Amino acid sequence: MFCRHAIASIASKLQIRLGAIRTYDGRDQDPDPDAVDVGVSRIISYPYYDDEKWTGDIALLRLSSPVNFTDTILPICLPSRTVDLNRFKVCVATGFGSTRHGGTTTAIY
Repeated sequence: MFCRHAIASIASKLQIRLGAIRTYDGRDQDPDPDAVDVGVSRIISYPYYDDEKWTGDIALLRLSSPVNFTDTILPICLPSRTVDLNRFKVCVATGFGSTRHGGTTTAIY
């Protein structure tokens, strides 16, 4: 687990790409025209992260500037605290990375 001061120094080095549907490594001749890059000013890590069990591995990122919503950049909707999430049968999470601890990352983007 990162110590708090290390996380603070990492935040200023991060760039978040919003609205993109294609990866871009800087060599691409046709970058995604809808993509917007935004810096991160703060990382708020989950206080109960357990680095032995790998549970609670989540954080909030405070962006360094406001985001203008577009057709490809929209906010997510979160339920209120009164919604009983146990009644839902399906949960879907998406992202890039390994699908298991120590696993390789996907080559399909």
